[in-house]
Amino acid sequence: MLNHYIEELNNIFLEKLEFIESVEDYLMLKNQIEELNNHYKDLSKLLDKRLLEIF
Repeated sequence: MLNHYIEELNNIFLEKLEFIESVEDYLMLKNQIEELNNHYKDLSKLLDKRLLEIF
């Protein structure tokens, strides 16, 4: 299930790569990717925390 969403996000970012025409476009996309990455890190930490609660 998650793989589908990850694949969709990857496709969205790959499409956006085609429209980079300036440094501003690049920086905007780079910022969005970093933000998404931070959310993944937060989710990973929550998952680790849950594992510690279980065991």
